[in-house]
Amino acid sequence: NLDAAIALWTAELQDEPDNAQLRVDLGTALVQQRRYAEAIIHLRRLVELAPNAPEAHNALGVALAKHGQLNEAAVQFEQTLALSPGQPDATRNLHWVRAQGQDQDLGR
Repeated sequence: NLDAAIALWTAELQDEPDNAQLRVDLGTALVQQRRYAEAIIHLRRLVELAPNAPEAHNALGVALAKHGQLNEAAVQFEQTLALSPGQPDATRNLHWVRAQGQDQDLGR
């Protein structure tokens, strides 16, 4: 049950606020529940904890994109690709946000 897992991870973060794996799990689960604003909070902290982890930037980018923050999402996908050139998920995600941004003058 995703709700139970979210409750558990949230409680565990009280004791281990710098646990990157908990942040990944919680952020990903929140995205699955379309609770994007909450996910972004946890995934931003994840990026602070693991700035050289491409998967952290990609996860944050996904949450930002789903929340409609396309410019910020593109930055995160670009950072993912800087850390892990050719990473397929980030490449696909970056192309998607750029295509979406054409209508919003993303213009990158």
